[in-house]
Amino acid sequence: NILRDVGEDLERGRIYLPQDEIKAFGLTDEDLFACRVDNRYKEFMRFQIQRARDYYKVAEEGVRMLHPSARFAVQASLDLYSRILNVLERNDYDNFRKRAFTTKFEKLSILPNSFLKAQKG
Repeated sequence: NILRDVGEDLERGRIYLPQDEIKAFGLTDEDLFACRVDNRYKEFMRFQIQRARDYYKVAEEGVRMLHPSARFAVQASLDLYSRILNVLERNDYDNFRKRAFTTKFEKLSILPNSFLKAQKG
């Protein structure tokens, strides 16, 4: 997940976020490398998270088009990555210093519902 790994990517000297959008929100690469979580960055992350959710929604509609044996894995991935977006928000968009993740318990608790959704096809 690109949004989850921003801090780790920066430690490796990499930025995988869209440069045109970074600039559109008034940010610079220097802001990112300085790990500035200001209002500009928070608005940028809100935009990125909403776009990811929009893509996940479209992808979820496509799950039923997959072969039944493939649906559960794809649905579970969608559900798990959606939860990571929630954690990014709870972390106040600080993906520089805080890694957004779901616990093993959270992952296990998500799977039954993912399975049921995948069966609806």
